[in-house]
Formats: sequence, structure tokens, C-alpha cells
Amino acid sequence: MADFAAAVGLVRNGLGIAFLPASVAAQWPDLATVEITGYALLWGISVATPAHRRMSAAARAFLAELIRDEWLITPADDRARKRASPS
Repeated sequence: MADFAAAVGLVRNGLGIAFLPASVAAQWPDLATVEITGYALLWGISVATPAHRRMSAAARAFLAELIRDEWLITPADDRARKRASPS
């Protein structure tokens, strides 16, 4: 959720928890926070495009770069990495 204030509102009303950057969480001192260390958080991303028209050339180029880039980890890559790491 990109709207941190909305996430905080949900937390305040007992509707869940939120993962927030420490700098953002500090803006709401009334919330209890727990620092998470020792873990790399992987964020899934989705690409949304209008169904009724073609993506622009710039959007297609950006998507191609995302898919080509070496930093992109697919769910299959992540599962393989987890299987290979010692427990």
C-alpha cells in the first residue's frame, strides 16, 4: 500500500498490521513499532495496463527493461534459491 496514512488508519482501527519504512513509522509516535532485522524483504510487483488499448512505446520499453534486468527475481528463482540455501 503506497498510501502510508491509509495503512496507519487501518492499523489504528485494529484491521491489521503494516510494514513501513522506519522514517515513515516515526511520523506516528502513537503506534507501537517492531524493527525487523536479519531478513531481506522481497516485494512482488505487478504491471497494470489498460485492457482496451496498447501500451505506449515508453511503457513497453520500461516493461522490457524490467523483464530483462538481472535484479528481477521470479517466484521460481526465489523457490530455487530457498531450496539451495543451507538451513
